[in-house]
Amino acid sequence: MHNDLNQTTNLLLSEAPILIVCFVACIVTLAKWKQCPQAALWAFIGFATLLSLGLAAPVVINVIVGWVLHNGQAGRRIWVISALSILEAVLMAIAYVFLLVAVFAGRSETLPPNISVESPPTAP
Repeated sequence: MHNDLNQTTNLLLSEAPILIVCFVACIVTLAKWKQCPQAALWAFIGFATLLSLGLAAPVVINVIVGWVLHNGQAGRRIWVISALSILEAVLMAIAYVFLLVAVFAGRSETLPPNISVESPPTAP
């Protein structure tokens, strides 16, 4: 049990930078909600999904690996690890789709070709 906790902790620590970025991104999307609610919603869902996966995956992996290796049943249970890996990849892909939707959500039409976006004037 103690070894499982150490492994889970090590896996979480290795994911710490990603988890921190996803957590901060969730806070930023909530803070920017009024400026662009559609984009903020999709971005929040995407980052929250990635954060949840990053927190849950190490715990689930350690529990499942322990179960697979329990009582010498690895040969009959190894498919569970493959199935979980596929499920995690699919959920991550869905999270990235949410982030992609956030990039374009709530955008108005593109500017006509003859109109340029000027940069703000610089201070003297």
